[in-house]
Amino acid sequence: MKKEFVIALASQPNIGKTTLFNTLTKSRGYVANWPGKTVEVMQASFEFQEKRIKLIDLPGIRSLNALSEEEKLTKEFILSKNYDSLILLADAEALEKTLYFVVQVLEITNKAVVAINKYDEAHSLGLHINKEGIEEKLNCRVVEISALHKINLNQLVLEAINASSKNGEEAIRINYGSLEKEIEKISKILKGYGVEKPRIASIKLFEGDDSFIKSLSNEKQKRIKKEVERIKREFKKESGRSCEEKIISERYRFIEEVLKKNVTYVKVAKKEISEAIDKKIFSNFYFGFLFSLIVLFSTIFISFSINTGFPLNIIFRTFGNEKLAKEVEELSISSLLSRFFDWFSQATNSFLISINASEELRSLIIDGLIAGFSSVAVFFPLIFIVNFFMGIVEDSGIMSRSAVVFHRITSKFNLSGRVVFPSTMSLACNVPGIMSTRILESDKERLASSVAIPFIICQARLVVLLFLTSIFFSSILLQAGIITLAYALSFFAFVLAYIFVSRIILKQKEKVELIEELPNYHFPSLRVVFWISWERSKSFLTKIALVIIPASIIIWFILHFGINGYTNSIDQSFGKIIGEFIAAIFPFKLQWQFGLSLLTGFIAKELVLETLAISFNTGNLAELSSKIAISKAEALAFIVFSMLYTPCVASLAAISSEKSKKAAFLSLAISFFFAYFFSLAVYFLFSFLA
Repeated sequence: MKKEFVIALASQPNIGKTTLFNTLTKSRGYVANWPGKTVEVMQASFEFQEKRIKLIDLPGIRSLNALSEEEKLTKEFILSKNYDSLILLADAEALEKTLYFVVQVLEITNKAVVAINKYDEAHSLGLHINKEGIEEKLNCRVVEISALHKINLNQLVLEAINASSKNGEEAIRINYGSLEKEIEKISKILKGYGVEKPRIASIKLFEGDDSFIKSLSNEKQKRIKKEVERIKREFKKESGRSCEEKIISERYRFIEEVLKKNVTYVKVAKKEISEAIDKKIFSNFYFGFLFSLIVLFSTIFISFSINTGFPLNIIFRTFGNEKLAKEVEELSISSLLSRFFDWFSQATNSFLISINASEELRSLIIDGLIAGFSSVAVFFPLIFIVNFFMGIVEDSGIMSRSAVVFHRITSKFNLSGRVVFPSTMSLACNVPGIMSTRILESDKERLASSVAIPFIICQARLVVLLFLTSIFFSSILLQAGIITLAYALSFFAFVLAYIFVSRIILKQKEKVELIEELPNYHFPSLRVVFWISWERSKSFLTKIALVIIPASIIIWFILHFGINGYTNSIDQSFGKIIGEFIAAIFPFKLQWQFGLSLLTGFIAKELVLETLAISFNTGNLAELSSKIAISKAEALAFIVFSMLYTPCVASLAAISSEKSKKAAFLSLAISFFFAYFFSLAVYFLFSFLA
């Protein structure tokens, strides 16, 4: 029988809890019979991602120091633990006030998720919330939602289900200052009596609440209460304030510290000014579309130029300024980092030689460890810079308006207008594109986009595409046609993959809608932009890097070891054996060098060029072209496969980090199937035409 997850909604009154309940249950709630109570409690059951959910709408409660019958019911339910998890609501426009109850509950249990409601309205007023920072302080997941506009509700339910697996211990521990010594003293006594959660039981006793010691005998209860009352009298005499006042003030101090570091206000333009700008630009579809494209591609242009020098170097060369083009390339972040790691590799090699390290060890450290670490180091600045400039666009209020404009086009493919932003970023690199799918509203849209985005040809694949067309085909006109074909197939595969995942796998029948709260324009806050860029980028270091480095070491082993052990010749390595095996998968003829390049290209597409140069024993394009023994149709099929199969292990790690391992496997399977199918189709078509 399918497990039913019991999830309860709890919050202070008038935050939107009932609206959330009705939205999640589609107003199918009914009044539940609550044993021994006359209070009405709404509950409903519904299906969510093949899971059965029972949702309970608990009466509003200002704090756990309950007074009314409704509040007592909510308090008793929370203490009863007759649930799998709690959804605790807070109001984005009154966080300090509404987080008080949330903090009280989190002192008791970690089986909860915090939902910050009306975040879209707060953002339009210039209030920005760093939810990741709040998550860190509260030690539980935080989801920004709009119950009214149905934003992030699927994510909220998913996080509530995930919270059910926690151990139920306290999520946070507040320091109550001068009262801590007395809390600890009573806690030890309660622990000796076998009271569950003695610390929180002690705190509640100082607040005049004996809920946690009801299971004790009357004698023990009297003894404890007598000691607590004595301490309370002495504390008030010494400090001039009651224990209850001290506890309340320390909770608010804790909340104030959380919000001080993670909430900021920025001055927004007057509504009249925002409306005037919208009327001049975004009310006209063509002006709005052109303006949005300029902003979008300017962001990518600046980000790429800072990180790699491209395409600014191409522009300078086009106008005959070779000197400036070289300076832009040499002063780019990736170039500076690459030169640093080249120097570091040489210095490390010299040191290893001086201590008589074996050739195998030197190769492992330099070609395996340092090479893997350098690829991570070169990747990160691009991801951070792209997220930084996208954060500026998002925080200024432009992104929401551009999404509405783009939606008029993307909706024809059942895509949200917001998907344009991660898709465009993917022209630079698929990794930040996948990571930026967080801006999409629904879980289904995020999953479908994450799986589809790797089909977009990134800069690394563009370099490989230019290289392969130049060695396979001599005609410039033919090269241009093939590059155009590759991009056309890339776009077609992206749309097809998105539709396949959303319609077939996720069974999304309804039309994608875009509900955007258009905030007033304002100058971006650097503090907020840094929050956005850092939180979206740091998972690359903490999760994705842990995949890239081991994968680099595995590739090093394959290329440097063979049946007879360590070798410097790729012809004698496992690489040749694996290359021959991969080449044999295709019904058309491929040399083993191309099969091996597909494997190394899985780590990073740039390695395709290096692998072909090393395995063919030449870096000269003319010589390399003369050593290729495959037909034009086979070459074209290889190019198509290279462009469409999984771009790199980093992109898979990004999908796994952002969504799940199943999503990463799905992306791998779909990309291989599409790449194989399209390459075969191209091969047979061009063989027939030839």
